[in-house]
Amino acid sequence: RPPGPGRRSPRKKPPAFFGADPEVYHAYDRIAALLTNFSSILQADLADPVAALRAEYLRVAEAFFRREVAALQRASQDAEHTLARHHAALQRAYEEMCHAAAWDIQQLTLRLADSEGGDMTEAKVVDPRELVRPDLWLPEQRYRRAVLAVNQVLQRIADRVGQVVYQVQQLEARREVVLRYVARSIVRHQSQMWAKVCTIGYDMASMGGAGAGMGDGVDVKLG
Repeated sequence: RPPGPGRRSPRKKPPAFFGADPEVYHAYDRIAALLTNFSSILQADLADPVAALRAEYLRVAEAFFRREVAALQRASQDAEHTLARHHAALQRAYEEMCHAAAWDIQQLTLRLADSEGGDMTEAKVVDPRELVRPDLWLPEQRYRRAVLAVNQVLQRIADRVGQVVYQVQQLEARREVVLRYVARSIVRHQSQMWAKVCTIGYDMASMGGAGAGMGDGVDVKLG
């Protein structure tokens, strides 16, 4: 029965008239399953069947080569399109991260200026466009270098954000220390003032009790 889909044709033994020519034997062994008109070739050119077989082999080989070249070109184009999409996605992600980092740095810078008691309008505002470098659009053969450059820039941005966050935390901690010191000073000042009031009250009360007349009509409440 004829071979079905996915089945290979059984290997055929080359005819005896091919002799011991290894090149012809190899050619026949490679394309025997493809040469459906092999019998007609032998009948049309019985004088030189080897030349006819070689011509048919070259035709099949050329067609195979062209198909392979076309497939490689399609695969190359697909790979280029995929690489371009990945590069564009990487650039968009890089720009979004830079804009987000620039916004965070701007807010932290404003907080830093506010914590130091300065004018918020005089704080240095980071322009997001300064962080988006157009020279990162590199050719495909330098794709890995572009990825490395993006990672380095993002690392520098992260380091800068970390420094600003640390500075803000230090200022907030220092502000908490100042607030606690002020609170303790106020309490201590209130205690000293209350002690003075109590002393004056006791003096006035003792003077009134001695009948000197200065405490008449004075009502001193001593808590």
